[in-house]
Amino acid sequence: MLDFLRNIRNAAIGKVDVELEFREILKEINCHYDINEDEEHNVKRYYFDFQSGNFVAAFYNGVGVEVTFPNCFTVPVEEIDLLRLNCNRFNGSSLFHRYIYSTNEEENKLNLHISFFCDDLRRHLVNLLKACFQTQRDFIDEYNKVKERNGEEQNSLDPEHRFALDSRELFLIRKMEMAHQANATQGLPTAESTADKPLLLCDMLERLFPIIGAKFTTMTITTGDKVAFKSGDAEIRKTETAQLIITADTPQPQFRADQVTATVNFKAGHTNDPERTVIVHLKAEGASGNSMFYRITATLIQQEVNRANTVESHSNRPCTISFLARYSGSSEKQRDQEFNYMWEEAKIKLKEGKYKELSDDQKLLAETNETNVAYNLYWGQIHLRDERYYQALLHFENAYNSMRDEVFTYDDSGRYNFYEVCYYVGFCYAMLKCYEKAFFYLNLVSGTGKIRFATANVNVLANSGDVRTLSVIDGIMEEIKREYNLGDSEDNDDIPEHIIHFINFLRRRRAYTLIEFDMLDEAETMLTPMLNEPENSEFAIDELAYLHQRRIQLKESGKDELPF
Repeated sequence: MLDFLRNIRNAAIGKVDVELEFREILKEINCHYDINEDEEHNVKRYYFDFQSGNFVAAFYNGVGVEVTFPNCFTVPVEEIDLLRLNCNRFNGSSLFHRYIYSTNEEENKLNLHISFFCDDLRRHLVNLLKACFQTQRDFIDEYNKVKERNGEEQNSLDPEHRFALDSRELFLIRKMEMAHQANATQGLPTAESTADKPLLLCDMLERLFPIIGAKFTTMTITTGDKVAFKSGDAEIRKTETAQLIITADTPQPQFRADQVTATVNFKAGHTNDPERTVIVHLKAEGASGNSMFYRITATLIQQEVNRANTVESHSNRPCTISFLARYSGSSEKQRDQEFNYMWEEAKIKLKEGKYKELSDDQKLLAETNETNVAYNLYWGQIHLRDERYYQALLHFENAYNSMRDEVFTYDDSGRYNFYEVCYYVGFCYAMLKCYEKAFFYLNLVSGTGKIRFATANVNVLANSGDVRTLSVIDGIMEEIKREYNLGDSEDNDDIPEHIIHFINFLRRRRAYTLIEFDMLDEAETMLTPMLNEPENSEFAIDELAYLHQRRIQLKESGKDELPF
């Protein structure tokens, strides 16, 4: 302690140059380094290699140096509880080293960092550097032992798990405490009102494709060199997608094969057309913890072309949908416990007056007064963050159906929450490229004045080639001009930055739509000024190149002179 105080005093009067001493030591141990100066935070960092490790050293006001051994251990984000537990245990017993972790959102991983502070470099720096390797080995060994004792089921009950899963969607599901509903946590939805039930193949097909009143006739399942058959509507409707590719009746579920193909024939109940066929391809995508992932790609085969069903008809448009699905080995009880824990934790936070600490998305869930709505939004967000859009959709639609009948009894806050649910249902349908269904939900919220809602609605219209796209974009632009007193130039220094970004988005979508409808001259007029705009230049270059190719195609086909 005396040495530490002495070094602080000496540094303050200029007797010790810690940085110079640090460079001398690195030179003595043959370590090369790079320097980065963070002028904003008044911190200078040295990046150097020592033995087999990469280290970072930071200097603060000449008092000493903080050295970090970054990314020295990596685990899946699902194991956040174990990593936190190990960090807490080692931080409690270590005299010199600190253990922290961070989230790598891009790879969905957690990285461990070991650090220490050194004020007497000559006496301790090299020894502390060497000790990093031993403490790294001790940490990993202890972590693996704890993981083995706890088995493979790592169901986090901590809210941090939700944040770590995907920082792009900080939507931690919460439930408002209801004083008059003491036993509300026991009122979880039944199997009929929640998506926590088997993913039925026929239910999926009817939800995603324009199949109305279908009667399923036959199904052929091909797994490697094995072929199985099913017949009859009742029998086929019992089929679970996970059962086609996963063996669940063993102590440890496993994939039957890397790929499985199911060919399903059905007859539409509202027509006399011949049978139609859907080909469903399932591909194993690996496992993590107690979850197994597989990709579903379903293709609705086109009908035979005839006078009533031309090539340009809706029935003969390409129709393929692909998404990621998950089979979880966790029990319904475990999922209920996780939801209950999060709900109770929200109640505690609200009682402590920490409501303002919640993000906007968290407030939405905290203000939800229906238990089944909160439950479905909770699990819907988990699936959404993992890009399992279909499974998220099932939950969000359950929430929508629960709120729809009561929407006219809501106050302004409750009605806004309903609009948020509509947005998420539409968003999931859009990601599954079911644009007509997506528009149904997003159109409900497009006029609420929220940029997020309007952006999603415009994207759906533009991506689906809807003839209303241009008029909707022009209508929004007129509203913005009226709101901010803009002229035709659209140049105004008083416009908020987020509105400028939104205007640029609308301009890009408008130019894209003009090209899609072969209105090439008008599109070129819009795109040319964008070449000199940093936010739009890359888009303009790509679209102008495509526009040029499109002109050549139209000229070769004799359609370069359009009636409009």
